[in-house]
Amino acid sequence: IWVIFMGIPVAMFVKFGIGVLVSTVGFVLVGVFVGEKNIEVEYIFVSGRLEIAYIINGSKRKEMMCFEMEQVKTIVPKGSPRIEHENFVKKHDFTSKTKAPHCIDMVVDINGHKELVSVEPNEKLMAEIREYGKDKIYDVV
Repeated sequence: IWVIFMGIPVAMFVKFGIGVLVSTVGFVLVGVFVGEKNIEVEYIFVSGRLEIAYIINGSKRKEMMCFEMEQVKTIVPKGSPRIEHENFVKKHDFTSKTKAPHCIDMVVDINGHKELVSVEPNEKLMAEIREYGKDKIYDVV
């Protein structure tokens, strides 16, 4: 937006063509960076391995994280006081950002560091997580 407004004085006081060019570049930058993006989260669970990816605008897939259930230390409901005392190197939130009651937090050991991964599993994914992480689940209904 700043670039758009800088084009006006440049057009008035320096050269009109350069001012228009600067403002056009500003509009393009706003369109690229502020343009609405539809982002969906995809969870793929195969043989104890959870892969999390973003699907951007229904066409581009970007893998965000992948880990084995053996690396998971604790599985609790999102925001559980059971893990509030833990210190995490990173926190990853792969939920819809609503306070849905079925979101879970997983404490994952990645390269010797604890990371918090928040996911919003459907019933099928939750059944797989329960099967592979039955001794790690606390307070999850």
